[in-house]
Amino acid sequence: MQAQIAALSSSEFQIGRVFVLNRGDVLEGHYEDLDIKFSGDNLDAAGPTVPPEHRGQWAAWNRVGQEVKRPDLPKRLKSWTTDVHPYGDRSRPTVPAYHSREVQATEVRHGKGFAFTYTAKPGGGEYGVQIEVRVDRVFSKATPVDSPDLLMAVRLLNECFGGVGVVAADQTEVRWRRDRELPWELLPPGVSPAAILRAIEARLGIISASRNTDVAIERIKNMQALNPPEIGVGGGGYQSYLAYIFRDDLVVLENFAYGNALYVMYESWDVLSKRSRIDLLSDPSADFTRIVHSGNWRGHLREVIRRSQWRGRR
Repeated sequence: MQAQIAALSSSEFQIGRVFVLNRGDVLEGHYEDLDIKFSGDNLDAAGPTVPPEHRGQWAAWNRVGQEVKRPDLPKRLKSWTTDVHPYGDRSRPTVPAYHSREVQATEVRHGKGFAFTYTAKPGGGEYGVQIEVRVDRVFSKATPVDSPDLLMAVRLLNECFGGVGVVAADQTEVRWRRDRELPWELLPPGVSPAAILRAIEARLGIISASRNTDVAIERIKNMQALNPPEIGVGGGGYQSYLAYIFRDDLVVLENFAYGNALYVMYESWDVLSKRSRIDLLSDPSADFTRIVHSGNWRGHLREVIRRSQWRGRR
């Protein structure tokens, strides 16, 4: 791959290549979850498309990230709270009790949310169709070969399509990042979940698949039950997120598509709203709590918010 990258005339590149897909497989819906199908006699390849978790390990990590145990690092202090009755007296209201213990250190590798873009190509023969697939992430030639983002792009394409290649980028890395930095749009208080979805569609045009709508409505209702004073529609590189602003230094970023994680941010909203998600998740000093949408994630979120509000900070 290094030789392919070096041979490119452009200074930026993407992971991608032209694939020949079996026409019968496409007709039978084998690629429909990747938004590749036939519309009449024509190949209909919508995009950008974030591959679903069931496509494999890397597709799952791309959406929700992963937590890796690090026995080589010193143990860290883990804290949590429980509700207790003062002095065991059940007639008195509960108060939070704080606990802590040492646990093995872990490293959180955040979901990248990389998507595929498609371009139908002529050819493919009687039984095939040709399509160029790219990972929607632009790299410069100076990117280290062991870069986590580059590794994710390579593994993701190979896992979903069975091959890897390198193509010249159709834009610069600077332009690619700038195009993802839209301003946030704040919505009025008390807006309904349906109205929020309409605002998202009008602004970004991305809640179109029916399989995502029910999940989006459910997550919006869950967040509104916590009574955030303000809600913002994605910007600053968070186009697939809603921001629930509880305080200037307590903001929950919730992804409204299936998969991925939410982030409880403790950074000033004025600062956070100007940062991109890519830059933020690459910053080891960034102040946030990541909660994956699995298990009792709602209870975990409520506890994190309650603890933050009770103590003023996390």
